[in-house]
Amino acid sequence: MRSCLRCLQSPSSPGLRPTTISQCFKFVGSSTVRRADPRLSFSSAVSSPPPTPQRPAAPTSVKKVDTVKETFYMRPLPSHLVPFSSQDGRALFMEAMALGGMESYWKLAEQFHTQTEPAYCGLATLSMALNALQVDPRRQWKGVWRWFSEDMLDCCTPLEVVKEKGITLKDFACLVKCNGAEATMYAAEESTEEDFRRMVVEMCCTPVTPSRRGTSGSEGPSRVLVSSFSRKILGQTGDGHFACLAGYHPEKDMVLVMDTAKFKYPAFWCKLSELYAAMQPVDPVAGRPRGYVVVSRRDHADCGPRCQFTVDNTSWPGVSDHLSNRLPQVPNLL
Repeated sequence: MRSCLRCLQSPSSPGLRPTTISQCFKFVGSSTVRRADPRLSFSSAVSSPPPTPQRPAAPTSVKKVDTVKETFYMRPLPSHLVPFSSQDGRALFMEAMALGGMESYWKLAEQFHTQTEPAYCGLATLSMALNALQVDPRRQWKGVWRWFSEDMLDCCTPLEVVKEKGITLKDFACLVKCNGAEATMYAAEESTEEDFRRMVVEMCCTPVTPSRRGTSGSEGPSRVLVSSFSRKILGQTGDGHFACLAGYHPEKDMVLVMDTAKFKYPAFWCKLSELYAAMQPVDPVAGRPRGYVVVSRRDHADCGPRCQFTVDNTSWPGVSDHLSNRLPQVPNLL
């Protein structure tokens, strides 16, 4: 039995001395002994635990950040275009309203928003038009609500493709049809300027009647006019663009363009002849000039969303297998 060195050297309180090292540890921890002898070392009696091996740190992934050399905050409108919120723009609005040319404005203004991607002008314009027409998407948006947003409009072209290239006039009409509305497309090469003017007057100057009330009980349009044009012809930067036309000034022959790329240009007034000319250049993707589309509500008996497939020789076998073999099995799983 090994004895504690401190206990053997201390001449006082022999009855309280422990005789072993383990007893000394307990004794020192009691209230009887307040201070330990600094000369005493227990390193020979107590072995320290082995050090815990350190795990190598997990390699941290470095997120690649896109570096942009130059950024922009909006662009100034060319002088021949009138900003909607300017003094001249407000005067045009008041005059056009007095002349009955702002019938399409109110519901479109309620849904006017900024597109979420630089190339989403077509998707933002369409979601704005569908919500203004109070078309029920028949599918969930967020929470318990059904509502159109840009990320829901992917039935004709994948969103990743739209982010890079945008959409064509034909793609826009396809999206209208497969999301519960009707689309009447007019190519600029097949429509004269006077045809376009008559359509603008019909869309913007026709009063809303009680029979055209929306599902919320408020008066709303039954049709929306969307233009696909080249920004270059209007003196703006960029090229192909979509926008709703929300008003017409009969005396000045000017239209109100609701530009959803508000980070770049605001809504503006434009000469109708200039906008018609901007629809004439050939879209390099579609291989034909741009134009305009009339988006209208579908009859309630046939108001559900539709789907359209775009396939080629390589993708058709997969689509055929899905329609012929997999899709018929769905009712058995329900």
